Amino acid sequence: MAWQETVILCNACGETYPIIDGIPFMVHRTERPQPVDGGFDAIAQVYDSTLPPHVTEHYLNKRVKFISERMQRGMVLDVGGGTGALAQRMMEAGYQVVGTDASLGMLRVYRSRTSSVPVGALAHALPFRSEAFQGVVCVALLHHIAQTNSVRASLAEMYRVLRRGGTLIIWDHNPANPYWPVLMKKVPQDSGQERLIPLLEICHGLRLAGVCSVQVFKKGFVPDFVPPVLLPVLQWLEEAVERIPLVRGWAAHNVVVVHKE
Repeated sequence: MAWQETVILCNACGETYPIIDGIPFMVHRTERPQPVDGGFDAIAQVYDSTLPPHVTEHYLNKRVKFISERMQRGMVLDVGGGTGALAQRMMEAGYQVVGTDASLGMLRVYRSRTSSVPVGALAHALPFRSEAFQGVVCVALLHHIAQTNSVRASLAEMYRVLRRGGTLIIWDHNPANPYWPVLMKKVPQDSGQERLIPLLEICHGLRLAGVCSVQVFKKGFVPDFVPPVLLPVLQWLEEAVERIPLVRGWAAHNVVVVHKE
């Protein structure tokens, strides 16, 4: 990865950051990746095809519907937005979206599919002023951050940039679901360094950041490699599972919603 000479100056910290292919890459020099491709950069172009399209469509529709019912239209930060698939759908639903990711390869795909310019950034050091966004979403990222201190710092940063009256939605893997260890061995983006983050750890981290109360939802039960012919049946089962108090604890995702007072 060759850093270009074009840079942007941060007035807040005085640090200069490179602009690569038109994308501000605002990761501090001590945390920038080595100039070799790997990890998410290596799979960025094929990332969206790692799961069957009908399953991807199901979860995109599910997430956008959930977000639309709880988050006002306005400027939203998509933390760890990857290739921008969710951001694209949110824009179609009437949101203005700014996406971040630490992978330049993913950011390049993000920019190619959306009308916004994403920003290279780490979740625990978001380069935005406090209370800058009406909403913040973070989907399937925390288990990649993995380290306890970094997870806690990332939660604090997401809450910091959320304005009063705004909504933060964190949608991540549920460690109680026994399917995740199986799936995570199949997809190329998981290297084995991931850690499934318990719900209590997420809630505790948010409370340390100043959050007074959270709402918790258990969502998802459709397996990622279900055949298309079985999808309607699994969608019906998923809706049933999400309504049953004891059973829904095994759902695929923990979804935490915070409204900032």
